Amino acid sequence: SEIRIPVYLGADWDNVSVHLQTPFLALERLSADVPHRVTMAPRGALQWPWESLHIEALSWFDHWLKGRDTGIMEGKPIRYYVEGVEEWREADTWPLPETRYDPFHLCADGRLAAEEGAAGDRSYLYLPKSLNRPRNANPPPLPPRLSWTTEPFTEPAEIVGPPRLRLCASSSAVDTDWIVKLQDVAPDGTARNLTQGWLRASHRALDPARSTPYRPEHPHDRAEALTPNEITWFEIAILPTAHHFRAGHRLRLALASA
Repeated sequence: SEIRIPVYLGADWDNVSVHLQTPFLALERLSADVPHRVTMAPRGALQWPWESLHIEALSWFDHWLKGRDTGIMEGKPIRYYVEGVEEWREADTWPLPETRYDPFHLCADGRLAAEEGAAGDRSYLYLPKSLNRPRNANPPPLPPRLSWTTEPFTEPAEIVGPPRLRLCASSSAVDTDWIVKLQDVAPDGTARNLTQGWLRASHRALDPARSTPYRPEHPHDRAEALTPNEITWFEIAILPTAHHFRAGHRLRLALASA
């Protein structure tokens, strides 16, 4: 919020674990009068340090350091690549002004659906590798992760923006990690990773002043152990994405602890 020089922000949609969140956090805090541009590139397109956009970078520096009219400031400030339809788009603000937040429910039968469905629960068993279970040990009684999947889309659909997850869960341990992944599932069953989110259960406390309707913020200033087997609510931020689902494709949410 104290930056006053022109700022160029960017990442690619594949860099979930490191850089993807940063441009959006910076954009929220940047003063409105600071000249800026944002580029969200296709997966694997943005190599450090921006070799793949060196013409763009030179145009930016020539404009602001040498006073040349390179055209770098023409058009809308935010450019983003939509996967699935493979096209560039632009916007004035993020999240997009036309964004609509649609709820999907984690149903007890494994569906990811607009309606809640019948009450119920599902379980999985996380066994860390540090347990060193023998190779001839009996298989665990539960799966190592869970997933929920929508019905096939009857017409094209898009997710452009920051999803979030409200998770009602319990653990037999005093702490665990929640790892959430969104996928595009093709008609042949192959899954394409889109984005993900994560939260250490003991860091579930929220910062109301910084949280937004589309992203919960956690202060990470204390650890609060879980009461084993006690149901607890968790608010989990999922990093933004821009993806076009073709008709016949499905959206899947996967949940694990590693």
